[in-house]
Amino acid sequence: MRAGLVATGLFASAFSPVLVALSLVTTPFDVWWADAGLVALCAAPVAFVPLALRSAKRVQSTRLRFARVRRTDRDILTFMASFVLPIAAAFFAVDAAKWAATGVLLLLLMVVYIRGQMFNLNPVLAAFGYRSFEVENADGVVVGVLSRRRSLPPGGTLLAVRFSDELYVDFETE
Repeated sequence: MRAGLVATGLFASAFSPVLVALSLVTTPFDVWWADAGLVALCAAPVAFVPLALRSAKRVQSTRLRFARVRRTDRDILTFMASFVLPIAAAFFAVDAAKWAATGVLLLLLMVVYIRGQMFNLNPVLAAFGYRSFEVENADGVVVGVLSRRRSLPPGGTLLAVRFSDELYVDFETE
């Protein structure tokens, strides 16, 4: 239950910046307070990220040893461009069919994001200073690491918290 809540919160926060920008641009309601409410509703999931990270700090850390490192920050931009931007069309849609199609797309994205545990593809985490890395150990096992470090040296080790099956968060630099 808790893992599902964290996954859903991280998914919502990944889409939050674009939804805030679109709600500011479109102002779909006739009264200012309704438009302000929509902006607040779209921005709310951003507050979830620091709560999830603070909760993760209480979990036992694991020593990760890795042979190879690859930065994956660009994957966040790819995610934004290929999945989030099509949702922008819904904010300019006027008929129910386009809204329904966008809802189906959003549901599909949510399933793929959560089942694929793509939590590192989150622009809010990047805005909070976390960089995304892919590390491979000597046995060839590849996992993702979120860290505030500028780089991770190949052949290094770090103490990190397991955030999901394939993602660790490095809190050593905080």
